[in-house]
Amino acid sequence: MRTRFGLLKYRLTRPHPLMGVVLLVLLAFLILVPLAIIVAQSVTVQGHSYDIRLADRPAGSFSFVYWRRLFTLPLGEFLLYRPLMNTLVVASVTGVLATLLGSFLAWLVVRTDLPAKGLVGVLAIVPNIVPSFALALAWLLVFRTAEYSVTGGLLAQLGAEAPAWLAYGPVAIITVLTINYMAFSFLLVSISLRKIDASMEENAVVLGASTFRILRTVTLPLVIPALVSSFILSSAAALGTFAVPEFLGSPVRFNLLSTVLYQNIGANRYGEAFVQTILLILITASLIWLYAKVVLGSRRSFVTISGKGFATRLTPLRSWRWPLAIAVLVFLFFVALFPLLMIVSESFLLQTGRYSLDNLTLHYWVGSAQTGWGPASLAGVFTSPATLSAMWNSLRLGLVSALLVGVASFLFGYVIVRGKGSRLTSLVDQASFVPYLIPGIVFGAMYLSSYAAGFGPIPALYGSYVLIIAAVVTNLLPFAARVGTNVQTQISSDLEDTALTFGSWWRAFMRVLLPMSKDGFVITFIIAFIGVTKELDLVALLVPARDPVLTWFALVYYGEGYFQHWAAISVIILTVTFVVVVVSYWLGFKVLQRQGDDS
Repeated sequence: MRTRFGLLKYRLTRPHPLMGVVLLVLLAFLILVPLAIIVAQSVTVQGHSYDIRLADRPAGSFSFVYWRRLFTLPLGEFLLYRPLMNTLVVASVTGVLATLLGSFLAWLVVRTDLPAKGLVGVLAIVPNIVPSFALALAWLLVFRTAEYSVTGGLLAQLGAEAPAWLAYGPVAIITVLTINYMAFSFLLVSISLRKIDASMEENAVVLGASTFRILRTVTLPLVIPALVSSFILSSAAALGTFAVPEFLGSPVRFNLLSTVLYQNIGANRYGEAFVQTILLILITASLIWLYAKVVLGSRRSFVTISGKGFATRLTPLRSWRWPLAIAVLVFLFFVALFPLLMIVSESFLLQTGRYSLDNLTLHYWVGSAQTGWGPASLAGVFTSPATLSAMWNSLRLGLVSALLVGVASFLFGYVIVRGKGSRLTSLVDQASFVPYLIPGIVFGAMYLSSYAAGFGPIPALYGSYVLIIAAVVTNLLPFAARVGTNVQTQISSDLEDTALTFGSWWRAFMRVLLPMSKDGFVITFIIAFIGVTKELDLVALLVPARDPVLTWFALVYYGEGYFQHWAAISVIILTVTFVVVVVSYWLGFKVLQRQGDDS
């Protein structure tokens, strides 16, 4: 009897079961309901006269007309087959190139005696901090042609105009995405390489193996999980990316599924867009399943750390040491720093693309609107009420979303760790990972179709920042749950149990759990704020034109050909991002320093 009473008391004083139920209900509304609505709407005749004529049935009727339309030639070639093939090619090639490039840089930094390793390491991750649409802008500023733009780019000004296949289309998209995503591979492979025991490579040296053979037969096989992970991450990100394909592919009508999806929603062809949304989710989920099957489900051992101590071994580059360092630094200058220089300089040019001292101006920053047409007819970003309002909206969206992501990180981490082993906890853990399978542009389409018009007790939310914040926070839940789980794992439940003997759980939360979780909350808040501030793919469909955010203006200025304004808002976003990154590094150092002092 006492045992049962004690168990009942334990469950009543620990809120994680109830919190788990609440989180599951929230996840159902935030993820499962939109998914179900998307599937149902893909086989439902929409209300436009175009859809009614197409299906030859009244609105709301059951029909596979949109599925047949996408899978039937010749129209299916333009709506599905060609964009799908383009998407798969771009995603796979980007995944391979980003993995190879990032892995090579990681090997140079971690396992060789390359000079200036610290500088190489910092520059390697800069392109990932820069918003992808800003990298696309920098590419256009260098390679654009007068045939598809208001004027030629930097190469054209130098008398060597780039060919259209280089300025636009698959080559441009793959190159920019590879530069943007190579940090995934660099970070993952760097961590894996640091954990390889040098004794494995030293044994191979004793047996007379060459450096290349050691790299091929010892080092490379041990980092296969990191290589596969980086390929999956890069490919999955490229599958659903929207900004870069829109800016670099649309001039030559090179469409991916994400851009066709955006075009269909803009043209009120929601039925076709719903089918494309489902296909993008299935493709991304297949990639994640492949990763789980190949790496997580493999019986092959990749263990490199045992109970024994280990050390790392540096490969001497000998005569290649300085030439390779110079080549790497020159490469990183052009992919990390040169794009930033191009964007900053463009924001000060009165006439786009003309690089001379007499063409410098502050108009696009603080100037007033002028009569006529063209970029000068718009006020500068700091004098335009629209862009000033967008700055406030971006700040508001970033702060509120990051705050909610930080709270979600604690809640999910607490429930998953404290209830470890239960079915409820497993469901919460697995459900929190589902948003990772859904690209940003698809998330926007899901929430637009599900909650824009409202249903049941939920009011119409179209144009509301409540809808945008819900979509942004849900999209970041996988990251929040993983960070929260790591933080809560390090907090012993004995501390909570001891605190409960002196009061309620709320008191234990305020005095024990919250103070010990604040470092994880701060890091989660900062990283989420950065992600939201530079987000375009997700907000492109949800942000109302009457009350936009800064990233939304990238689409507007691109459509009008106003590169100077586009550059100015990119500089603002970059400045905010870099300031937050510096603060996060400082906070991370303080956290590590405090932990070291405590130990």
